[in-house]
Amino acid sequence: MDAPHDAAHDTRPAPATPEDSTGPHSVNNSPPGVHADTDTDRDTSPRTAEPHRAVRDTADEGSWSGEAPAGRGTGVADGGSPSGGPPGSRAAGTGAAGPPLRHLLLVHGEAGLGKTRLVRQWLATRAGPRVAYGAGRCRPYGDRGTLWPLADALTSLLAARRSGAAERDAADALAVLAGGLLADGTPSPSPDDTCAALLQVLTAAATGGPVVLVLDDCHWAAPALLDLVDRLDRELGDAPVLLLCLARPELLDSRAAPPGTTLALPGLPEADARLLAEVLAGATARLTTRVGAADGRSPRADPPGADAGAGTFHAGPPEGVIAPGGGAPRLGPTGSAPGTPAGLTPGAPSGASSAAPPGLPDRLLERAGGNPLHLEQLLLPLPRGARADDPPPTVQALLGARIDALTGAERVTLDLAAVLGGRFDAGELAELARGTRRGTVEALLALGRHRMVEPAADGRGYRFASGLVQEVAYGCMSKRARAERHERAADLPGVRARGDGAVGGHLERAYRYRRELGLVTEELGTLRLRAAGALGRAGAQALARSDLPWADDLLSRSTALYGPGDPSAAGALRRLGEVRLALGRVAEARELLRRTAAPPADPLELAHARLSLAVAGVPDGGSPAEAARGTLPVFEAAGDPLGQARACLRLGQHRQAQGRHGEADTLLTRALAHAVAADAEPERAAALGAVGVSLWRGPEPLPTALDRCRALLAEHGRRPTVRVTLNCPLAVMLALRARPAEACARLAEAERLAERLGYAEARVFLPLFGALVDTLAGRGGRALGALDRAAREARSLGADALRDTVALESARVLLDQGRWREAAAALAPLSGRPGRPPAEAVDLDGLNGRLAAARGRDGEARELAARAVRAAADTDSPLVRALASLDLAHTLRALGSGREAVLAARAAEESFTAKGHLPGVGWARAVRLASPARRPAPRGEESSA
Repeated sequence: MDAPHDAAHDTRPAPATPEDSTGPHSVNNSPPGVHADTDTDRDTSPRTAEPHRAVRDTADEGSWSGEAPAGRGTGVADGGSPSGGPPGSRAAGTGAAGPPLRHLLLVHGEAGLGKTRLVRQWLATRAGPRVAYGAGRCRPYGDRGTLWPLADALTSLLAARRSGAAERDAADALAVLAGGLLADGTPSPSPDDTCAALLQVLTAAATGGPVVLVLDDCHWAAPALLDLVDRLDRELGDAPVLLLCLARPELLDSRAAPPGTTLALPGLPEADARLLAEVLAGATARLTTRVGAADGRSPRADPPGADAGAGTFHAGPPEGVIAPGGGAPRLGPTGSAPGTPAGLTPGAPSGASSAAPPGLPDRLLERAGGNPLHLEQLLLPLPRGARADDPPPTVQALLGARIDALTGAERVTLDLAAVLGGRFDAGELAELARGTRRGTVEALLALGRHRMVEPAADGRGYRFASGLVQEVAYGCMSKRARAERHERAADLPGVRARGDGAVGGHLERAYRYRRELGLVTEELGTLRLRAAGALGRAGAQALARSDLPWADDLLSRSTALYGPGDPSAAGALRRLGEVRLALGRVAEARELLRRTAAPPADPLELAHARLSLAVAGVPDGGSPAEAARGTLPVFEAAGDPLGQARACLRLGQHRQAQGRHGEADTLLTRALAHAVAADAEPERAAALGAVGVSLWRGPEPLPTALDRCRALLAEHGRRPTVRVTLNCPLAVMLALRARPAEACARLAEAERLAERLGYAEARVFLPLFGALVDTLAGRGGRALGALDRAAREARSLGADALRDTVALESARVLLDQGRWREAAAALAPLSGRPGRPPAEAVDLDGLNGRLAAARGRDGEARELAARAVRAAADTDSPLVRALASLDLAHTLRALGSGREAVLAARAAEESFTAKGHLPGVGWARAVRLASPARRPAPRGEESSA
């Protein structure tokens, strides 16, 4: 066997040992789908807790909280909000003495201790009839999205808890998840959208009774999945939902802050281990006799030492598989679960001379160390050549000896199953073995009697009886055998159906094993390019689906396989740069993009790299608008929808900043169409938000602008981010039409959604939009309070652009109230700063003109106000033009120039009318009809001519 894999070197738990994909330096003896547990001999003494007993005790008390007195019924099992933990939360875990558990419990222990079986039995017999649950298992291979285990768990939960009312309440959220998480395990359209939808679906599901989501093997979970579970824990509120994570101890080593409350699961105490051994010994003897009779042979027909399967101690689905919906299958009269294929009775050995040495020697209990799986294996007849007085010292060594003793057909079938990992069926294995289905089924039945494989919980296919069996079987294969089998596995229909990530993973492992063996041939180069291409395509899809961690993993492996001059290398390199840019790793992103743009570069990849470098702010990359103008023709000629979406988006945003909203709207609408065609969620969301701003600020009259905004919401609004993005400008447009109640309702919905999404910037822009609505409704004092809150949040977040917008809006409200000194203080930090966007510069000049007029500075006031009007004329925004004219009217009126003030007010009224801005029409009329009068200088200030 090869040297064991060191999990400590992985940043994401076990990307190095994937079933269908591996990292560039990860080939070792770990099989696809399992991560080698290299520390199974860890001493768990002293054992201060007995969680195996605690499951029974806490369930009998009707509470999941170790602090709750018996009979209080505060736990999820009784339908209440989870205030404590299920399996064994009274036992000494790292969180046992801390605050009461809200939603998340981590149960951790060594491989073979029975974590999964313990939880499954608790759910089946003690959790209560109203509890619905679903389970998913984390895998260390990347053929599906980062959140796939959660998708599995949610799918089985929804199948178990069907409620028409709940489904109606969460229809939009379910639609969001159906397009992303439940489709391929990605957080599409965005991680925030996915989290918000999950919160809504879980809360709705919990209205029908308590809910449990089980995530098994979380030591293999991606950090993004664990982060999402942490966030659900914080934000589920009082919903009776339990998030139960099971893991090996390495999760605690790889994650600085363990999730939720933790419970360490030690080995069985000696008394319990002895009891288990006696039960297993009796069951093995009875089942040996029964199976031998069923096979038409004497139970003692095999020679001494013939290998046999492990006994089992469960009355439900196999270890590691939790049947959806709750409730373990009942054992039939022969001890097999209903639907189990004949001859594949869990726990039935193929034949043995004896079950266990008389008296259960203490050396067996001591050797097992309280590990139920090790004890189970020790109680079976030893493989050929093993000494009864000195069995293999570890469960891995014992399993290896049993695997070496298999017949040829059994060994081949087990090895092929180890290559496939996870779930497998006879047809797939037969195709991979190039044998007959009948022979494969017979081998599977024999492996079932050897307690190495089991039927899957739903009766479709098989799985390993323990992850350790797969680990050891894979480790016992030669690298040549692994390479050949991975290459053949890549062509299986079931593997291809899982997508390029699965195909690329098998091809990658086949290539790396062949290279390590020195088998450098022309075919090896073809294999390398096939692997790199498949991983690159999978990475591009993950990027489009907003699964940045998965995209980073896939594209990193793809670029590592490509060599200099490979035709497709530039595309993978460029996409990896875009992923790193999105992840905030700007220096790495710039270097990758520079390498993509280095000559000789493919024109299309060069165009993408140039635009991305400009967005990244590389000094020699030019502005994003300049890069977009230069690259758009390349994207159009190539028919590249993603490139066209990005270029049109940057050009549209540039035109918006110049105040040319009509042109911006055209470009942004094109960007949106291309983003939809490319299935590019980040670009779709950005384009929708920008379109909403141009509908509000641009030349389109409000009645049609409102209709368009509502149409966009109807088409794209199932995504919570889109509803937040569009509801804010929609609220302002409703207020412009003098409909403040509807505007407030839109903002309230946006606020609820933003809270679920966890948007930090929402603490700035939601009060800002609320202040705009209040101002339009004549509630100036309330508007100032909202702007004060927005200013504080903007300072805390370092959001300078938003701070400037808040300052301008605050100054306008203050000036309208005659509070000149406070308005001057608000504007002071903004003056003298170059490079301000035109619309913002217009507002600043107009407001400063009013301030100068209040101080009697006639020439300065007129120049500032007139400059604002001239700059506004270069925009196509009726709102910018109207406010500039209105500021000029206020300035002239303060300076005593009544006739000029009337003309300016009339111009403002015309612009407000063209847009349909009803409050603005009233403001302009009020200024036009007022008598000209010089405003007194504020108290404490001196007027100067």
